[in-house]
Amino acid sequence: MHTQQIVELAALVASHGPTIIRGSLRASDSSSHEYWTASKCRLDRWREVIADPIHRPNLFVPTLEELFVSEILTRVWSAIARGFDLHHDSTELEPVAASIFVGHMEARHRALKLVLTGRFLSEYHATQLNRLRRRCERWTDVLLAYVGPPKMSHRFAHDSNRLEDFAESIGRPKGRPKEPLTWPLVLATMKESFSANPGHSSPNSDLNQRIASGILACFGPDIFDSSGQFQSLWQWRIFHAASDTQGMIEGLLAADDESRQPWTHARNRPTRLGEK
Repeated sequence: MHTQQIVELAALVASHGPTIIRGSLRASDSSSHEYWTASKCRLDRWREVIADPIHRPNLFVPTLEELFVSEILTRVWSAIARGFDLHHDSTELEPVAASIFVGHMEARHRALKLVLTGRFLSEYHATQLNRLRRRCERWTDVLLAYVGPPKMSHRFAHDSNRLEDFAESIGRPKGRPKEPLTWPLVLATMKESFSANPGHSSPNSDLNQRIASGILACFGPDIFDSSGQFQSLWQWRIFHAASDTQGMIEGLLAADDESRQPWTHARNRPTRLGEK
């Protein structure tokens, strides 16, 4: 999973954040464990590279890029997890997300010291990484404005005043729904902004895929149509989240049957991911 896909997944998660927060869908224990385990493994890999960049020269810059870009998703998902638990008066998502958030912030601090001092980095790479870092910070605050009320996301924003401004511009404080063309424009602009990234391949694509899998467990298959850009991620999750597979397959088959036979009575209760 390339860093560009991480950016797009962060946007997808943010756009559906309010639905997840208010919804009754419950992620399975295995999905939360997948997110936590893969994220912890990635933090360990980052730590090894940052601690000894001399012996990992080919991984050093790509690792810092991955760290800064994936921070967008970490912050957005942490805000959604907090919002979900607050809305449902539970401790289902936030503890796991908070643990990973703290670890990511510690890794970010170590990376920033290297970028700002220019140690082990050429002037060109230090400049490019600093620009990427600032771009990630700005887009994080943009996406958090779509997740929910600014006060809920303040702790995950880089600039709380900027978050408030973005939220005001989309009418979030007054509860007005966003205009139909607003989100596609934001997504297109965001993708264009990150297309200018130096373009190193992700050094931890396997773990990024697993992290995405854990997050996608909180979504229904209806978000991923057969031609959608995240269809492959959804299929990957089906094949690798064994304990969830049966419920998802039943849900997909039921949806297919209902679309083919509109006269069929709806089920009394829809199948949820992770139910047994």
